[in-house]
Amino acid sequence: MKRDIKQKIDEVFSRCIRMDAGWCISCKKSVPLDCSHLHGRARLGLRWLPLNCVGQCRECHRYYTDNPEEFRAWRRHHLGPKVDDFLIRLAGMTFKFSKAEQGDILDHYRRVEFDIAQGGIGVPAAPIIQEKIDAVRGAGMQ
Repeated sequence: MKRDIKQKIDEVFSRCIRMDAGWCISCKKSVPLDCSHLHGRARLGLRWLPLNCVGQCRECHRYYTDNPEEFRAWRRHHLGPKVDDFLIRLAGMTFKFSKAEQGDILDHYRRVEFDIAQGGIGVPAAPIIQEKIDAVRGAGMQ
């Protein structure tokens, strides 16, 4: 089965988040990690936004998936109320990316993955994603 571009971006983006994290943000264990989305992957504007993702071990990821109220409290504490509120607002918006934009996003995260493998730190948002977020901010949503 041929993977579509969203699946390819998901795979590369997930590796970037997990490689950059190094250990579970919740329990601090250095074990294989999941890329945990603070707001689900169905929200395309947040799906590949590093601010919306953390590295969590499978156990913590599953625990918070099964306990959404505790997860919301953890997320709010981890992000702070201002950032959490901003992500909640973004999660309610519709974002679309053309195939060309998705190709740019994939290329960006492939470069980030290479940089992290070479010792780089941090996962910057893909420019097209950042542009769309900045446009929302510029429209008065902060």
